[in-house]
Amino acid sequence: MREKTLCAIVDSDSLTKLEGTDHEIRELLALNDTLQASSAALTDLVVVNDFSEKKEKAADFAEYVTLTMSGELHGLGGHYSVKLSEDADEKEQIAYQAYENAIPVPDSQDAKEFWVTLKETISQYF
Repeated sequence: MREKTLCAIVDSDSLTKLEGTDHEIRELLALNDTLQASSAALTDLVVVNDFSEKKEKAADFAEYVTLTMSGELHGLGGHYSVKLSEDADEKEQIAYQAYENAIPVPDSQDAKEFWVTLKETISQYF
């Protein structure tokens, strides 16, 4: 049987789908000696409504889910916490470091500026 290698850029949701397969997680490498590569980050939030009658309980829940449960969050929902869990394995550490080094994916308000900048950058090379 011949071994095959597949390289892919995936998000933390996809890591859960790889469970049970023989795979490795690596940091995103530079394209070459002069061109660096950067991952892009999407962040899901737990938001507390400041006008809620139960905002203290909601804030406690948000803290519990994102900080206290940081080690269990990926197993429950497929996402890693923005806080590295105390018993983080190598995969979580690499995913966490990729998130720390990532640039944020532009939201709809930034989209126009993003596309204009992208077009200007591409036009410099082509």
